[in-house]
Amino acid sequence: MADSLILDESKFDVKLNLLAIRIPRELCKSVSRLLNGYMLGKPRVKPIIEDSTSEKNRLILLSETIQNPSMFDILLTSHDLLSFKKI
Repeated sequence: MADSLILDESKFDVKLNLLAIRIPRELCKSVSRLLNGYMLGKPRVKPIIEDSTSEKNRLILLSETIQNPSMFDILLTSHDLLSFKKI
């Protein structure tokens, strides 16, 4: 009976197409405060992850509602994030 109750874990996989911002790891706290409400808000998924290309950088995953890079440019110009745009 126990053999017939195998759970197919692949049915629970979720793939997300998200935009991310690469920032220096020293700025994570400051930028995450400024981006509050615009970062990914999924349970058990960290919105700030390590950058596989450089250990000096981190990636901030943006919310699923931001799907177009130009939408983020509008956000940058309308908030205090403009100073971080060139990083």
